[in-house]
Amino acid sequence: RIGSAWYVLLRCLPGQRDGSLAWYKEFSGFLQEEARVQFSVEAPALFRIPHADEPQPQAVTIPGHSTTVTVADQGLTQHPPDAGGLIHVDDVLTAGEISVLEGLESKVRARYKITVQWLTCEGEELVFLKRRHFIVEGRLLIEPHQRHFGKLAELIGGLPRSPKRSPMPSTVDPSEAPLGDDKAGRFRSAVGVLLYLQPDLVAAQYGIRHLSTFMATPTEGAWKTLKHVVSYVCSTSDHCVCLDIPVRGSGQIKQHLPCDVMEIMTDADWSGDSRTRKSVSSCQVFINGHLLLSTSRTQKAISLSSCESELNASEAAVIEGILLRTAHEFLHRLPSATCLLGDSAAARGVMQRSGVGKVRHISGKLLW
Repeated sequence: RIGSAWYVLLRCLPGQRDGSLAWYKEFSGFLQEEARVQFSVEAPALFRIPHADEPQPQAVTIPGHSTTVTVADQGLTQHPPDAGGLIHVDDVLTAGEISVLEGLESKVRARYKITVQWLTCEGEELVFLKRRHFIVEGRLLIEPHQRHFGKLAELIGGLPRSPKRSPMPSTVDPSEAPLGDDKAGRFRSAVGVLLYLQPDLVAAQYGIRHLSTFMATPTEGAWKTLKHVVSYVCSTSDHCVCLDIPVRGSGQIKQHLPCDVMEIMTDADWSGDSRTRKSVSSCQVFINGHLLLSTSRTQKAISLSSCESELNASEAAVIEGILLRTAHEFLHRLPSATCLLGDSAAARGVMQRSGVGKVRHISGKLLW
């Protein structure tokens, strides 16, 4: 209340976002001046420390960020960078030559108060964005923090004696009776935790996506599905992403290519949601056979055929793949081959044809 008038706050006031942007400007400027760091235009959180023989790039302004950063030229070089990394507010994850990273650490430590974790051999581990990174038999393992699984079990009132062996029940309870306030609050909290863990829980992504559609109005049927998904997730909490040393040009399907190979695998569940008849898109992106990204998402529009559903899934997957390929080539400075893999002959036929014929709506919406 100001004076005799009452005001209602309808939008978020500036503050936290401005603080994050100001910190990014400060820290990125420091890295550019002191360590020759270059930032990606498409993903400003990505940076690389170029090879000593690379020419100095020019500074440019990133649209929408009101800041000037140093970026690499568009041409790929024959000299991979010495190191690269990812900035997440005040956390940084880097990889590369140890001597280069030690030099970067000393420069940052001279100006900021920092703590550093190293991962160079078995027995060492580091935590980044609440994920544990460690090495076992030469493989890099990435697993989410175990406390999340304990929180899930607490929210649903405890785990059943016999853990579920599948990430989704074979039949979903159609009950639409609404949950009480207390139960609905616990439902939303549990689904929120699952959504946070979703990128790491590849097998359960479809079930987590299904549960997220009930966030506004949780039902008794959705609660039973939640208990099933949580039981499976907690029984497989020791499962994690495993990254081996890749072989260039050797993918899941494509083999013996002369360069890095990115495979984008897509599928769609046409009108799989019995309530809305919206389709579900699935996407997995691999680089040299190693999983980079996995998603399960509800399509925004209702598809009138399985071909259109598969086209929607392929379009969304290609968009993700283009960004990941750009990030990969920025970090490694080496070209890569990209291929889209799908099981729909009709969708492949539309995408491979010359000219659009009478399918103008597909041309304008999907084949742009």
